[in-house]
Amino acid sequence: MIKDRAGTILSNLMSQGGEYGEIFYERSRTSRLELEDRKLTKALQGYDEGVGIRLIKDGRTFYGYTNEPTLENLLSIAKTLARGEGHGPVAVGRRYVEGWTQTTVDPDLVDLELRARILRRADERARSYGDKIKQVLSVLMDRTREILVVNSLGEMAEDTQKRVVFSVEVVASDGNTLQRGYESVGGKRGFELFDEILPESVAQKAAERALLMLSARPAPAGTFTVLLSSQAGGTMIHEAVGHGLEADLVQKGLSVYRGKLGEKVASELVTVVDDATLPTHNGSFTVDDEG
Repeated sequence: MIKDRAGTILSNLMSQGGEYGEIFYERSRTSRLELEDRKLTKALQGYDEGVGIRLIKDGRTFYGYTNEPTLENLLSIAKTLARGEGHGPVAVGRRYVEGWTQTTVDPDLVDLELRARILRRADERARSYGDKIKQVLSVLMDRTREILVVNSLGEMAEDTQKRVVFSVEVVASDGNTLQRGYESVGGKRGFELFDEILPESVAQKAAERALLMLSARPAPAGTFTVLLSSQAGGTMIHEAVGHGLEADLVQKGLSVYRGKLGEKVASELVTVVDDATLPTHNGSFTVDDEG
C-alpha cells in the first residue's frame, strides 16, 4: 500500500514547502533463545511494524510515526507535519534500489530443535573445562528486517536484512574470586554461520577467557601507548570520529569536519574506512536508511 500511495502521502507532506520529505517503513521479526543452567530459560519471538515520516523545512526537522500504517494514519501525520493539504503530486520511484542479505540457510526456516542443539553444544564444551566453570549462558538471536524508503527526490529503496548473533558467557571461580569470559559472533548472514564457526569454538574462547582471568594480575596504572586492532577499535573510532561525520551536524556547522571534504584531517599513520559493501558484516547494507 505504501509504495502505491507514497506520492499522495509525500504531496501532503510537502504541500507547504520544505527541502526534503521522506517515508520510512519497517517490518521486522526477532527471535531470541537462551540456555542457562543446562535449561532453555527463554524463547521469544516478536514482530514489529511501523512507519516514520520526516520533513526538513527551513533547516529544521519535523517527524511523526505510527505503528498502525494505514493510509488514513499516514495522511494524518503528513498533513500535521505540513500544516496543510496537498497540492499536486510528488513523483516517486524515478530511482529505484533493491537489496537483500545473501544467505544459504535462511533463519526464517530454522526450527526450534536445531536452535536448541546449537546452544547445548556450546554449553557442553564450556562445562568440559572442569569444576571451576560455575555458570554458562548461551544466547542465539536472529532478526529479519524489511525496510522501504521513499523520498521527495524521486528515490525509492527496499532492503531485506537478515542477521544472526550467537554469544556465550561463562563465569568461573577458584573459590575466592569470580571472573567472566565472553565471546560473540555473527553478522548479516544466515545459519550458514555455524558451518564456518562452530558453537564449540565460541564456548571455548569464553571459557578460556574466564579461567585466564582467575590468575590475571592487576593492570598497571598510568599513561601507555595503545594499539587498536582492526576489529576491537570500532567503538572507539565511532565515538572519537563517527559522530563528527554525521551529515546533519556537518551541515549545521556543528562539526570540526565542516568544509574539510578532501582535506587531510589526521596523522599519516591513521586510516579509517567506512565501507558498507563488505558482505556478511554487521555494518553492511544496500541503502543507508539512517539518512
